[in-house]
Amino acid sequence: MMKKVPHLKTRSLGRYAALLVVSVGCYIAAFTFSGLVFIWFNPAGQDCGLNVFFIVMTMILAFGYAILALHP
Repeated sequence: MMKKVPHLKTRSLGRYAALLVVSVGCYIAAFTFSGLVFIWFNPAGQDCGLNVFFIVMTMILAFGYAILALHP
């Protein structure tokens, strides 16, 4: 019979916590960068409809993929 390793459970919890923190940080960075791109490529007083369309569609698709990736 194999012996149980008591530190294995705490190690895997730490790894899951690190994975969660890095994942949330990457999602925050991605959506923050998308917001900055939206501000940068949508100057006031100019008609940039195509730019706004691509930025908004990219943000919607990224949000949808994030939800699909996190769904159990």
